[in-house]
Amino acid sequence: MEAPPCQTCGHRKSDYDADSDEERLETNYTYNVAPMFREAFGLSVDMGIRGLNGMTGVKSEPLLSAALEAMRADPEKYEAMNPANGWGDYHGAMKLLGKLAYWCRLHPDWTLRVS
Repeated sequence: MEAPPCQTCGHRKSDYDADSDEERLETNYTYNVAPMFREAFGLSVDMGIRGLNGMTGVKSEPLLSAALEAMRADPEKYEAMNPANGWGDYHGAMKLLGKLAYWCRLHPDWTLRVS
């Protein structure tokens, strides 16, 4: 997630790193759980979690929370989608969605970047 630039000068100042000139929160998770995300987001977000790219925290948070709740409500369904190669799993996917939803609540005007 990226903080919006200053509306006056365009500068980005970090609360997390005094030496940085931009404010950013980053995480990474395997694309192997993409089928879980597509299922959990359903029709609310085209392309699963990638459909959140460019949205603000305030727009993303309800979608992330709904996907998280969908996965929480039916763990057997999503655990059956664990990648056969062992890269990623239901619990890691839940942790990622929870982290992103939390960040979106903390920073509603920041922009989510998903690639």
